[in-house]
Amino acid sequence: MVLAGGRPARPLRDLRWPPGVVPLGVYRDLTGARHVRLRVPNAPATQFQTWEAVRDALLGSGLPVRSSGAVGFDVQADLFDLGGSLLGIGSPHRGVLDLPLLDPVDAPLPRPGLSLGGVPGRPSGGAPLLLLPADHDLHGHLTRWQAEAAAQGWATRLPLSGDNQVLLTFTRAPSTVTLTGVRLDSGAWGFTLERDTWEYLHLMSNIQSL
Repeated sequence: MVLAGGRPARPLRDLRWPPGVVPLGVYRDLTGARHVRLRVPNAPATQFQTWEAVRDALLGSGLPVRSSGAVGFDVQADLFDLGGSLLGIGSPHRGVLDLPLLDPVDAPLPRPGLSLGGVPGRPSGGAPLLLLPADHDLHGHLTRWQAEAAAQGWATRLPLSGDNQVLLTFTRAPSTVTLTGVRLDSGAWGFTLERDTWEYLHLMSNIQSL
């Protein structure tokens, strides 16, 4: 990632960042996407707290907020309107936190979002993938995820489970999201959240029924 030479919009230049957070400027990655890069504490024990503090600072700044409609674990992907561009929330990595800058025309279309809690103290940053250590309470996580989805307006079907695998289905018209879990050789559980495939199948089903 290289420095793009730009400076963040004035609302960010005037923002009071949390202690230990240093803005480094606007960077561009190999795909051409732009990010506001922040230097943050690198200690694993403090990264989650710093990430929350950055988001709280943005929320407290009074910037207009738009929901991204994302589906994932620990989704905090609200989009902040900077006037001409939208700012997203990333996740810290090796002492750096990149906040994606989006053109409003490239922003996600409004869709019902779904955020399920990940592993406590380990922010997933909205990723649709989660690794649950073998010593965690699987039943407790499944119960919590169903309650979290219901609180966000999603209907939950009864879980399907078998040897070393589990499936949960969430529906909120017109969207369907599946949570698939598989027990890995290490004993940990790997989970994936999927919506895009179901949207495509919904579309194909509607076309074929015309």
